[in-house]
Amino acid sequence: AALDGYEVNQTPAVGSIYQTDGGEWGHVAYVIKVDPKTKDFTISEMNAPNLNVVSERTFSGSVLTSGYYDFIHYKKGEKPWNGLPNSPLLPSTGDLSLR
Repeated sequence: AALDGYEVNQTPAVGSIYQTDGGEWGHVAYVIKVDPKTKDFTISEMNAPNLNVVSERTFSGSVLTSGYYDFIHYKKGEKPWNGLPNSPLLPSTGDLSLR
């Protein structure tokens, strides 16, 4: 990601991608919450610990000093994503869920 111009560091931010090389294949997830005081962060992920299951995990901010986790942010020099959908809402309900 860094070679492609993305900001990569050990600082979680809502909307960043959590990345680790741990396990057999590594893992990525989406950061959904960061406590500004404790630096505890929560991720939304799939396939960990169970296949085909979306789950959430919260990590203590103390793990950030390990260097074990990276966070991928927006491309350097570009405006961060504003949180609005890139796709139109479903016409009947305005819902983005994949039911």
